[in-house]
Amino acid sequence: MEMLRIAKLGAPTKREFLIYQSPNRTFLKESIIAEAEDHGFESPKTPWKEYRQQIGYRYGLIDKNGKAESKGARDLLRKVRQAFLKGQRQKEQIKAARLAQSLKSKAEH
Repeated sequence: MEMLRIAKLGAPTKREFLIYQSPNRTFLKESIIAEAEDHGFESPKTPWKEYRQQIGYRYGLIDKNGKAESKGARDLLRKVRQAFLKGQRQKEQIKAARLAQSLKSKAEH
């Protein structure tokens, strides 16, 4: 019970500890955040809920019920969401700018 309480406060769980110890499974928070931004850019129609599940399971950030494994995982998921949405916004801005440019060049002809 005490370990669960400590994990909920944000301490790394045993699972997170084991991931950090394995050279094959080590990941950096910055890499996960960058991956999320790229995914948002490349797949602007993907809903956040769907992507959260994908990345959450891949990196052990969520449990089988979809809840964050720890406070640290919850905080990381919040940053991942911001990056994912930023990537989607960037894609939409580029798309809008290209459309505006296309309309402008058609109007000039």
